Amino acid sequence: MNLKETVTMYQISKELAFESNKDFVMKEEGLVKIIEERRNSFDNFKNDQVRKLTVLLQVKGIDKNAIKSGREFAIPLDSKKYIKYLLLNFTSPAVKAIRDYGLESLPHSQWRELINGLVEYSTKDITDKNQKEKIRNRIFAEHQYFSAENHNRLIDKFSWLLKKAELRYGAFENLGHSTGPDGLTDESAVSRLLNENDVMELYDYLEKKIYQCFIEFDEVVDTFSEIRHEEVEDKVIQAIDEDENPNSITYEDSKIVLENALRELHK
Repeated sequence: MNLKETVTMYQISKELAFESNKDFVMKEEGLVKIIEERRNSFDNFKNDQVRKLTVLLQVKGIDKNAIKSGREFAIPLDSKKYIKYLLLNFTSPAVKAIRDYGLESLPHSQWRELINGLVEYSTKDITDKNQKEKIRNRIFAEHQYFSAENHNRLIDKFSWLLKKAELRYGAFENLGHSTGPDGLTDESAVSRLLNENDVMELYDYLEKKIYQCFIEFDEVVDTFSEIRHEEVEDKVIQAIDEDENPNSITYEDSKIVLENALRELHK
């Protein structure tokens, strides 16, 4: 493991202690230092952070020895802020849910809360809006979410759309007789002045439109995939040529890629 690309739990614990306003650390010349008279308090704090990290590693099925360098944990530098955020929010509902059930079982609302919190934490010292947006896009790309719950949400949405398109017939013969108990016209009945052939024709139209939509969607997916593949390939090659870490690459936001794919299709 390349130690230049990792950070120790000793360093992370110092930063966490400072961010938590612990009285056994102080900042001097831009560096967080331990107050020697309170070193025992720091050691206890650090041991607690190591314990919490071990719990999180177990949830992910990672052997803690796999990320050790000697006796110390060697955390990948790219994961530092994420690890710090999880440790700072160890008792929050979202992180507790991760500890209990794993990230893959996290409800969408809690996943979004977790990632938004991570974005806010990772950009708190950045003032440039474009830089903030780049970091936000990178974090969302690195922590993608598509669980069974999200799949069911999509199915529910399609079901709702079909329910909204529900058509009824049989109101022709009721014309002039569709009044309620108060003698007023039943607007819902009047709005469905359709015979059975009308309904079948309309549903046939709906079926064709849905089929057409799926064909167009398949084309969008292919074009989207081609654009993303080309971008990833180009940026990875560039990173290798420039001796940069490919894991630090920032990719285009999905919304922009979709806009480019639609623009390409409509040329």
